[in-house]
Order: sequence, then structure tokens, then C-alpha cells
Amino acid sequence: MAIKIRKAAQDDFYDINLVFIEENRYHVELIPEIFRIKDPVITESWLEEIILNPDEELFVCTANDKIVGVALIALLGMPDNTELKPRKYVYVDEIAVKLGFRGRGIGKQLMKRVHLWAEERGINEIELNVWEDNKLAIGFYNRLGYKTLRRGMRYKIDDED
Repeated sequence: MAIKIRKAAQDDFYDINLVFIEENRYHVELIPEIFRIKDPVITESWLEEIILNPDEELFVCTANDKIVGVALIALLGMPDNTELKPRKYVYVDEIAVKLGFRGRGIGKQLMKRVHLWAEERGINEIELNVWEDNKLAIGFYNRLGYKTLRRGMRYKIDDED
């Protein structure tokens, strides 16, 4: 299987959307009280905005010239006018690999490309969020050396006893 990672192109819209649809359905199964089925998940204008924005990138992974994975990233930062130290970091907004291609190193290759993108911009920090119930993703990121930085929590009033 010939794996290649490249920047997304507008012509990739249909195949990228298929990957996002599969990811969307996984999240609906994982956390149905938060996620809902959406098809299409992305729009052509959304993809065009990503492609044209120099501070964002959407990488696609192809296996035998078919898109089987995506990684959406953005260059973010903290300005020098808050109590937090100023800094820049790359934020991994989405990473998804089609079900039939998981466990073959595609996610790892996508993340390597994300790391390279950060290095090319002189950025040495990468952050992401992962749902607490997504044990597969948490294990994946742990194996890549990611550490928990913060934890999001919620309280639902209708859950009171």
C-alpha cells in the first residue's frame, strides 16, 4: 500500500467529506448527547477557506491514490496582553482515519506531517483536545508522547439526585 501525505485540494472535497462523515458517526456513537449526524459535515466554501488560510492546513493521506485520512491544524497563539505567557502553538483540530485503514500507521504519519509543519514555522508546541471516552485516541496520543495538559469538565443540572 503506497501511502502519501499532501495538502488538500478543492477537488478533494467529496473524499474529505466522506472521512469526516465517518468520524462524525463515530463521535455520535461515542457521545450521542453531544454529537448528531451531519451530512455533509463540511462545505466546499469551508474547504476553500482552509486552503487559502496560511495559518491553517488540511492534510490528506492517500493510500493507493484514495483519501483514507485527514488532519486539520491551525497556528494559534496567546498574545502578550494576558496573565499567560505569550506563545504560539499548532492546534490539531481534527484527525481522522477511515475504519478500514486504522492500525496501519496512517494516523502516526499524519501526526509526523503535523509536527513537520510546526517545525517549518519555528513552532515547538502542538496541542489538541480529545474526548474523555475516546480511549483509542487517548492511547494513540499517549503512544506519540502527548501528555494531558488540562481537563475539561461539565456538570448537568438535570443529573442532580
